[in-house]
Amino acid sequence: MKVIVDTSIWIEYLKNNHEIAPELDEGLLTGKLSFKMKEKGVTIAITDCVIAAIATNNGAAVYTLDQDFQSIPDVELYNEF
Repeated sequence: MKVIVDTSIWIEYLKNNHEIAPELDEGLLTGKLSFKMKEKGVTIAITDCVIAAIATNNGAAVYTLDQDFQSIPDVELYNEF
């Protein structure tokens, strides 16, 4: 089943709610990416994790000025300027 996560769940996830965090980490690419980055000591905004997960899953590059994307593995950056 595909699931869209509401802001109220993300808030609890960011608080490291032990009932909610594992569910996201296991079930969602964004959750896995966020967790993986936290383990490395790097905090990436959830919105950036969502963009990175969507790009990676769809073979797309991210066009950004945000330097945080450089630290996310497997994200191709679009740099045409």
